[in-house]
Amino acid sequence: MTTLTDAWDWLTDSAHWEGADGIWHRLPQHLVLTVVCLVISCLIALPVALVLGHLGKGGALAVNISNIGRAVPTFAVLVLLLLTPVGDWGRARRSSPWCCSPSHPCSPTRTSACARWTAASSGRPAGWA
Repeated sequence: MTTLTDAWDWLTDSAHWEGADGIWHRLPQHLVLTVVCLVISCLIALPVALVLGHLGKGGALAVNISNIGRAVPTFAVLVLLLLTPVGDWGRARRSSPWCCSPSHPCSPTRTSACARWTAASSGRPAGWA
């Protein structure tokens, strides 16, 4: 909840709305950047669409390529989410509670179970553990 309150505090602070780094100064820059990207996209996509529509071939390929292009930002957001504290990346449990540790001495059963678990969690074959 602190993230939301921090964001609200940042937005309601008048210092962030004025000056060279203020929101009102950055808003036209972002709008110009958005319009330029949209124009470049249209300059690329419309001629390709007209040619493919005229020929009547390659429509399935164009649809699949555009779907891949639509999916890339979603994957990027998911990766960024994993790298934030929300995603808990790097804090996952790294060892099984059944593996050997200083407080739990190894037994033949535990050693083989630990090797299987380590191999399964690392994506390697069991012989590589």
